[in-house]
Amino acid sequence: MQDTWLDADQTAQSLHITKATLYKLVRKGRVPATKVHGKWRFTREGIEDLFESSEAPTIPSVDARIGEMMDAPPATPPSPELGDARR
Repeated sequence: MQDTWLDADQTAQSLHITKATLYKLVRKGRVPATKVHGKWRFTREGIEDLFESSEAPTIPSVDARIGEMMDAPPATPPSPELGDARR
């Protein structure tokens, strides 16, 4: 069976993480990757195997991230003296 190769954008999107996080996991040896012509490539099978093993990186779910944002203190409103730059 032939491997399906993914680039960093596709892999990060499928894992629901940023490319920066993906590169950190690659540097730590937590995500299997191969450099081809100077660019990181990932196999779909390698990523799937990662989650079947005990070596899977901890990736927070979208619900957890939303929960963290909801628990964060509200942003400070813009100062009336400076005006609202969002307008």
